[in-house]
Amino acid sequence: IVDAVARAWDAVTVSEIAELCRAERQGLKTNQISAQLKQLVDNQIIEIEPRTTGRTHLYRLQERFFNVWYLMRYATRQDKQRVVWLVRFLEGWCDTNDLKQLFERFDHNLEKGTYELSTVFDRALAYSMVEENQGNYKRTDIATKILILLAKKQYHSAKKLFDESADLKDRLKPIYFLTMEYLKDEYPNEYLKAGEELRETIAELKARVQWFEDNLG
Repeated sequence: IVDAVARAWDAVTVSEIAELCRAERQGLKTNQISAQLKQLVDNQIIEIEPRTTGRTHLYRLQERFFNVWYLMRYATRQDKQRVVWLVRFLEGWCDTNDLKQLFERFDHNLEKGTYELSTVFDRALAYSMVEENQGNYKRTDIATKILILLAKKQYHSAKKLFDESADLKDRLKPIYFLTMEYLKDEYPNEYLKAGEELRETIAELKARVQWFEDNLG
């Protein structure tokens, strides 16, 4: 059960844990999993997402750094890649000093009317996430494009991009969860799967969406 929850990374339901266990041919039933989960929660190995209740409970490993270590030590190559993508996203996102100066300059010039919107978009795209490409890293504009879709309240269009690409959810995980937060009336549990380690980044992304909404029209 711990292995299944660790490999999932994001919080999962009992039925999702059962499915992951079946994939490993463990054959555990949901009632058996629920009983074991109670003990794992009591022993502070697994935690329950506090914003869920009853049958909607979501479970994740309590110690998130242990989850990273476990994936890098024991997981498949694909699972390890998911961790790498998340780290790369956070590395690209967290260069806050340059980012703050960039947007302060944008704000100043927008007030003066000296920037055309197309220029703002082009410069903003340069600060989206980095992705791995043959051992090097290149800038990609997909992250900021999705944030702009969210700013324009085109939430379903943003979700469609994630639905159409198997890897995009893992490459842009914080943006995926932000998208699902905007769609929480339709998918009330999905955005709650984000771990605590992502919440500050998601809040910052939400502020960026608001900036686009306020300044880019």
